[in-house]
Amino acid sequence: MQELFTTVIILAVIGGAFLAANSVAQTISGTTSYVTAATTYLDASIGDMSDYTMALAKANLLVSKASQFSFSSTYGGFFVVPFWSGAPRAGLTPLNIAITNAIDALNNAILVQVALKIMLVFFQAVTPVWLFPLGILLRLIPPTRRAGSTLIAISIGLFMIYPFAILLAGEMYKVLAPGFHGTTDSNGNPTFGIKDIGKPLGANLLCSEWMQFYTILGEPGWIFILCFWMNAIPFVGSALYAACATIINIVYKISIPAFQLAFAPVMINYSKGLSTEGTFNSLYDIALPGTIERVVTTLVLSLVVAIITISLTRSISTSLGGESQFYGLSKII
Repeated sequence: MQELFTTVIILAVIGGAFLAANSVAQTISGTTSYVTAATTYLDASIGDMSDYTMALAKANLLVSKASQFSFSSTYGGFFVVPFWSGAPRAGLTPLNIAITNAIDALNNAILVQVALKIMLVFFQAVTPVWLFPLGILLRLIPPTRRAGSTLIAISIGLFMIYPFAILLAGEMYKVLAPGFHGTTDSNGNPTFGIKDIGKPLGANLLCSEWMQFYTILGEPGWIFILCFWMNAIPFVGSALYAACATIINIVYKISIPAFQLAFAPVMINYSKGLSTEGTFNSLYDIALPGTIERVVTTLVLSLVVAIITISLTRSISTSLGGESQFYGLSKII
């Protein structure tokens, strides 16, 4: 009977703590529920880092487009062979590695926040239905009283302390929140002011499927397609085939070098006009520091959530007569 009375008092205290926690949450964050406030913080953090990751991915695409651009053009002659080639922005290649590492770091931070949110939803669904009733039941049985008290403390930790710790982390995040000092697009998403280098004049023709088909076939392919059937014409088939093959050889050998000679000046002028001014400074002064701020802040606050949850749960467990040490988890703090 005494244990039943004690259990009723524990339930009353837990109910009061629950109402008090919601009141504190409303005072701190302006929301009526500490669970809602915790979820709002996690969603905002995940959304911010997702937008930042997308901005970095777009920057990586533009930097790759500039750093990997190269051209070469040659024209065979008798004694002099003109040759033009260039990769004017190849020096930007290391930036791609830095951006890729930044994206990986942000993805890891997003993974941490998503894990916190999934655990929050799971604990809110499972704890009041299974863990807490089981703890009450075990505490009413003398041989399992200690285990029941421990399970009640764990239920309080998962259902109340854990989301409240996330709420506090969210308030800390508002103070430590990394700002964005770059430019934004029309939708308010972050950008880093990296310009698209565009395409050189005639790029659509050079990169078209027709041009690729034309060059890949070569003289033998075109001769086979256009001339081979002439061999079936009686009497004059062989002569027609030879004349057709000669014409194709002449046209092909003139057209390919002509294209190369025509587009070499275009590529040279285009490469001289490539503007990547400010790309390095934008990335190293804005993009990468912003990544470090977000990742470090997220990981530190996740550790704060773990420390608060485990410490207070241990204290509650000790107060209720349960285990004072959560073996394995206690080593974290």
